[in-house]
Amino acid sequence: MGRSARSCGAVILLAVVCSCRAATLESVHWSSSNAKFAPGQGQVLYPQIGDKMDIVCPKTDASSSRTEEFYKVYLVSKSKMESCGVDKMDTPLLNCDKPD
Repeated sequence: MGRSARSCGAVILLAVVCSCRAATLESVHWSSSNAKFAPGQGQVLYPQIGDKMDIVCPKTDASSSRTEEFYKVYLVSKSKMESCGVDKMDTPLLNCDKPD
């Protein structure tokens, strides 16, 4: 077996080991009607690198009198979160701007 074949095998083995540790987390429905986002509550997650999680944007029900919801979610520091501040350097994570 050649050196490149062993290297390729090691990379594949590493990829398999890493993917075995990845978890699929519970989906989060990003909406004001979700009790997890009620005042005084909090949605705290500790995902690991490689974990997967679906974030579901709110949908508009034509028969409902509720207003449409639009959200932009950013990765920010704790201090920015507490002051509700965002700047150009913050990483956008989610853009729920199409309710249908």
